[in-house]
Amino acid sequence: MAALGVFSPDLCAEPRPTDPLAALVHACHLLREHRGDSHLAVCAVAGLDPVQMNVLTELYCGYPLGAYTATRGWPAERIAAGAADLREQGLLDGDLLSPAGLRLREELEARTDAMQRSVVEAVGPDLEPIMKQLDAWSDALVAAGAAPPDPAKRLAG
Repeated sequence: MAALGVFSPDLCAEPRPTDPLAALVHACHLLREHRGDSHLAVCAVAGLDPVQMNVLTELYCGYPLGAYTATRGWPAERIAAGAADLREQGLLDGDLLSPAGLRLREELEARTDAMQRSVVEAVGPDLEPIMKQLDAWSDALVAAGAAPPDPAKRLAG
């Protein structure tokens, strides 16, 4: 696992592109890495291991148990063990999030979002128009077949 709260050294070592679109892509990669590291930190503090984190994410996004986590290379036995641990903690009810599991998953998102506050504040009042433009480009990429149309897949990362 990458150091918690630290950008990928390879990504940070890359020179900032001079082409405006390439610079935007690079900045988006840095922001995605920052949010991802923040999410890992929040989940680790909550006592979740990587499989438990993935199971909670896939169920939160609407995938059946094991459908997303297996794409991350975890064997079925490990996924089943992680789900069993979550059931013992009262976070799963069968193969679905329990009310406590849903609350925890929403708390993890809120804590992760809170860790992005400095980034949002640094962008300032330009955030809304930037988000609208990025949403439009995202929609265009999906329409062109260059990004997955499944919103759950995009939400899950």
